[in-house]
Amino acid sequence: MFDNRKVAYLADLLPEFIKIYPDIFLYLDEVPPDIFPLLHRLNANVKAILVDSEVSNPQTFFNVPVLNFQAAVPYFNYQTAIIRVAKKISEPPVKELTLQSGNIKKSLSLLEISFDEAAGVYDRLIFMKTFKELEADGLNSMYGVLHRTARGFSTFTNTDSYMKIMYTAPPQLLKFDIDDVGIVIQGPLMHENNYTLTTAQMYRRLYPNIPVVISTWKNEADGDFRKACKANSIVLLENTPPQDRGYLNVNLQLESSFQGVNYIKNHTDAQFVLKTRSDQRIYRPDFLLYFKNLIKAFPPYGDKLTRRLISLAGHTRYLIPFFVCDFMLFGHISDIKNFYGIVRYPNPEDKNSLCFNDKRFLQIANLLDRSKLNFYEPPSDLQRQLTNLNRMTKRLINPEIYMMKTFYQENIATINYKKYAQTYWQFLRDYLILADNRSILFEWVKYEQSRYNVLTLYRYMDHSKWLHLYNNFDIDRI
Repeated sequence: MFDNRKVAYLADLLPEFIKIYPDIFLYLDEVPPDIFPLLHRLNANVKAILVDSEVSNPQTFFNVPVLNFQAAVPYFNYQTAIIRVAKKISEPPVKELTLQSGNIKKSLSLLEISFDEAAGVYDRLIFMKTFKELEADGLNSMYGVLHRTARGFSTFTNTDSYMKIMYTAPPQLLKFDIDDVGIVIQGPLMHENNYTLTTAQMYRRLYPNIPVVISTWKNEADGDFRKACKANSIVLLENTPPQDRGYLNVNLQLESSFQGVNYIKNHTDAQFVLKTRSDQRIYRPDFLLYFKNLIKAFPPYGDKLTRRLISLAGHTRYLIPFFVCDFMLFGHISDIKNFYGIVRYPNPEDKNSLCFNDKRFLQIANLLDRSKLNFYEPPSDLQRQLTNLNRMTKRLINPEIYMMKTFYQENIATINYKKYAQTYWQFLRDYLILADNRSILFEWVKYEQSRYNVLTLYRYMDHSKWLHLYNNFDIDRI
């Protein structure tokens, strides 16, 4: 199975390994087409290709000498390391190899990488590169890039990783002529693998004409990070954290998001804005076109909002009112600014709430997971179950519920708690659009996106459920 995290780890490990060991010998079970472009990109000094068989006459491959493994031992020194590429490898990727030829005994560092991992690392490294650089690596056509990628990953069983890698070949060749959208990446910087910076650079290359803002906190960025942002025309906001962080840091999210959106509204002509998190990424190259088409196809009800808000379905609960995913939000800039400009926590109305980490909150959530309520087959005792649902859930609060419910109360209407769930479903129908995580190739590095099973069909929303609700929900009937 392909491991996206391991590829990310190897993408960081390989350049450092090659810096430490300037003399690299290759030991290949077969010759994968990706290994030489990869080593070229890393400026590796490949001294020779090692084979187990005897080499009677001088032979070269890709202008690299081919040597018998044992015959090459006398040439090894403290600067030498071996990279082995094979179909299957053992863990860990770096280990010590002891070799002996006659009276000569040497210990070398050995790095093992599989064919698929080598292709994945190369795809990751070229993600921000230009086509001319790909040609310099020996890939002479766009068809070759796509064909190589499809060939290298066609057997993966991890669908999420497969899809992400499939999209890491073409984006450097795609640019979208959009100039009316801004992107805000908010939260503490994720420095591991330069994740936040690389995400912003990726968005910048795909959409060269839009503002990209990283809205974080003071003391998060260093000089190198600031220089990289400036070089890529990425706006870096280093905000002062609010004194009251709010329950589960909800006020931090509100403040950093608001400052980013407010900057775009005051300094650009953008009409729409996407807010994302600093530890998350969207891999689908045309995601902004997709969002713009969605809100064009589904205008909001009435005049409370300029356009609908788009959020993620996969982390939105349908039996816990206003539990709408807070990872990502797309919409008209005035609506998004109002969303993150809500009154900060605590709202006096929520003083008696059951918070997310309270035992009772979890008990109710687990109970609702086994509920017979669903959008497709209403139970015969629907009214009784709705009454119980409203009674159980009206005091539940977490950052997602707090933000969405407060926004509703400040911008849409006062909540009728006797029809709490029905009001929430009407809100989903009239003012929101829920996009599937997988449809935009959404990544949250904190968790693998593989939690889609039968239970999630009952617990969480998806676009299919939202569409059914949009076409069929009638609050007056219930």
